[in-house]
Amino acid sequence: MSKKDGGSAFPGHTIDGRPTPGISLRDYFAGQAVTGTLVASGDLNIGISVLADLAYNIADAMLKAREDGS
Repeated sequence: MSKKDGGSAFPGHTIDGRPTPGISLRDYFAGQAVTGTLVASGDLNIGISVLADLAYNIADAMLKAREDGS
């Protein structure tokens, strides 16, 4: 994980105690944006690549706002 992806959203440990990074905060934000966009629009016919681009643009904006202290 890197600073660019926001680090780990849900770090954890395996059964034997080894650390696992979990999903990146950027991917988590993007997944939440996909869900919110689909629920809000009700349009399941939105292009997948359009939706993915939108989701990561939202995630990147959220990470920037977080970094800027907004």
